[in-house]
Amino acid sequence: MSAKPDTATSSGNSAKKCGVINWPALKEQAQGDEPFLADLMQKFSVEMMDCSERIILAIEVENFNRIMKASHQLWGSAKYLLIEDLVSATYALQNLASEGTLIGEKEANGERKKWRDAEVRTADIILHDIRVKYKKVVQIIEMVKENIAKEHP
Repeated sequence: MSAKPDTATSSGNSAKKCGVINWPALKEQAQGDEPFLADLMQKFSVEMMDCSERIILAIEVENFNRIMKASHQLWGSAKYLLIEDLVSATYALQNLASEGTLIGEKEANGERKKWRDAEVRTADIILHDIRVKYKKVVQIIEMVKENIAKEHP
């Protein structure tokens, strides 16, 4: 199956679609081994759901470290599989969770630690941002699953 262009909107303006997998590049990376690629994508589908469930549970208990770890796992797999919008979204989610892990920590001079020199934010604000970003991750995951199902029914 050939890859379709990843642009177009109803208004005629260009906009990148969500969940696009670069199948030609991925097939090249898998050295044309279709059975291997089909197995890999099936395992990735399971991994996406597992990581997603772990993120949901971690958000419920406000555990920034667990959110960060599950996001990082999903980010790494998406990066390997060339799913750029999922890479971007999970990287952002991972960074938000990393920021949350610093809450309450102090520098050697006694000042509160900051995430990459950003203003210090409360857990509630960070969790709100995580929930918003996670909704985007879920949308992308759904599109990726559809994309996989079309290519490997």
